[in-house]
Amino acid sequence: MPAHGLLLANPFEDWFRIQEVAQEKFRRSGNRRSEIPMEFKKRLVCTHCQRVMAVYYGNRFRDRAEEKRRQAQTGYRCRCRELNDDLCPCRSRILPSWKIIAQFGEWLEQHTRLPDDWQAKLRSRLLEQAASALSGSEQADILGVVRRRQAELERIKDMYQLGDIDRAEYLARMREVQAALSGLRQRIQLGSIDARVDELSRAVMELINLASDWRDASALERAEATQALVETVFYDPLEQRIVGVSIRQKYRDVLVSTSGGGTPE
Repeated sequence: MPAHGLLLANPFEDWFRIQEVAQEKFRRSGNRRSEIPMEFKKRLVCTHCQRVMAVYYGNRFRDRAEEKRRQAQTGYRCRCRELNDDLCPCRSRILPSWKIIAQFGEWLEQHTRLPDDWQAKLRSRLLEQAASALSGSEQADILGVVRRRQAELERIKDMYQLGDIDRAEYLARMREVQAALSGLRQRIQLGSIDARVDELSRAVMELINLASDWRDASALERAEATQALVETVFYDPLEQRIVGVSIRQKYRDVLVSTSGGGTPE
């Protein structure tokens, strides 16, 4: 026994007890950071070292904070410092959530400014892909006929809506054009093209709605949207800007087809 008459506690038992008390206090506080929705968690990549960035929480952050404070007190940082990587120039610079959220909203707005004839461009590209297996002259002939017939369908619809033809003539002319198109369906699978156009058109509307609702959406709604849309966001921590965005194949097909063949970045 020590001279002062006191027993020394086991330092290891004290350490574990302190940890248990701290964890219990953290659980009771309701401050569970791992459950907080972060829009670009596991999707934001440093362009210098190609590592997925870590989520950062400020010391004063609380999970029940209002959205504006959450964006100001959370963010992302490169993992180069914790991995002792001296080659990455960003030095684990902290990037605030609000800035990346705003920049991604601008990226969405830019890439959803589609031309008025985006559906026509979409259909035209799919027709070209379907006809690519045919010989050159046959391909040109079929594509020309299909486009003329589809344009004729649109003209008949417009004439009927404007009152230039009555319902009986409208139905008769529609049946005539549709009969002409039916002979081409088997050769270039026009039915599957129509279904594909409908599918991609729905994807276009999803993109447009996401862009319009992005700024006013909740953190959870944005996180779910980016999970459905985005594969990777490439970010330059030094310049603090989005360098490129890799999106899922369905949406990539939409933007490539409606933009005339360019891959979105």
